[in-house]
Amino acid sequence: MTRTTNHEELMCYDTQGGIFDGEISPAEATERVRLANRAWVVKCLPGDVLREYISDNGTYWTDDIVDQAISAYMGEYDSDEDFAQAMAEDMHYNAQNLYWPFNHIDWEQAAKEHMFEHFTIGRHYFRYL
Repeated sequence: MTRTTNHEELMCYDTQGGIFDGEISPAEATERVRLANRAWVVKCLPGDVLREYISDNGTYWTDDIVDQAISAYMGEYDSDEDFAQAMAEDMHYNAQNLYWPFNHIDWEQAAKEHMFEHFTIGRHYFRYL
């Protein structure tokens, strides 16, 4: 038996995880894959972290928001202390830019000072733009 309808049938995916969340059209899925691949190639930014970044910013998947995520992404670290130590080591290569840590080698305290300019999604670190 053939069913007749008075409307156009649309296909959608219903998936969870990675770059997908709920129902999504094939065109939107293709666009997300394109944007997520760009974020991975440019900055090794994982798709699920990119999805959460975009969701946290309450916006849609666009080139602009992906560019913002790429600019803000600082990498994956096991702890705030590891992140702070890596950032301090990077800054010491150019001593003229040394503004932090002021008086601490206590990485827990130094990390607390440094995290005012950063936020995390899981173990992935971003700077506020």
